[in-house]
Amino acid sequence: MKNMKLWLLMILLAVPLLMATAEAAPQGLNTTSNTTVSGPTIPDYTRQDAGGTITTLLVNQSQQTEAWKGYVGNVTGKVALRDSSGYTIYDWNFASIAGEIYASRTNSITWTAVNCTNHTTITSEYSAVNMADSDVDSINKTFNATKHASITVGSLTVENDTCASTATYNGTAQNVNSTARFQEVLLKDTGSNMIYTTILEQDKIGYNTFTYDFQLIVPDSDAAATDTTYYFFAELT
Repeated sequence: MKNMKLWLLMILLAVPLLMATAEAAPQGLNTTSNTTVSGPTIPDYTRQDAGGTITTLLVNQSQQTEAWKGYVGNVTGKVALRDSSGYTIYDWNFASIAGEIYASRTNSITWTAVNCTNHTTITSEYSAVNMADSDVDSINKTFNATKHASITVGSLTVENDTCASTATYNGTAQNVNSTARFQEVLLKDTGSNMIYTTILEQDKIGYNTFTYDFQLIVPDSDAAATDTTYYFFAELT
């Protein structure tokens, strides 16, 4: 676990989406607001014990990771018929929100050839974010299940329970299964670009007891001069 810096990046996104068609490839986000928060400040612990004594301390420490950052938020959207300048001739509101939010270190994803990630892609990701498989908070130790709902990516379907997956917390740790809230799945394209994928909910209790439509965690490198950049995409179905 990397622990030189003690912060976790959290971004709140409210995302209005105009999808050209309900079966189009995922598109970039149009965010209306964002807020960043970090981990709590832990006060210093001091004691002043008398000489000649032996003090037993029971320490239960939660160490803030710098290897991951999280994004949570809510989504609104519609299906629209637009021209190349973004002008809309007609649109249709979604009765309910469903679909996925995607994050990747590249914006050149082949959406027509997306499937479960593999060992080669994960190994490449370790190198990119300065992470080792032996780290306590490594990618494999985080996405250590293969239990998730099926995912539709454009015209493709990723079958349930086939990819490395996890589920972020909703006030407490969850059992990772195909009905868990805030599931996250590791996908890739033919170029072995990792795609961190979270399945949209609608107004469900999140990690801090507030309601969100999505929660997503992605790794960050402590070796680079700047924090790792991610491109975000959404698909509403």
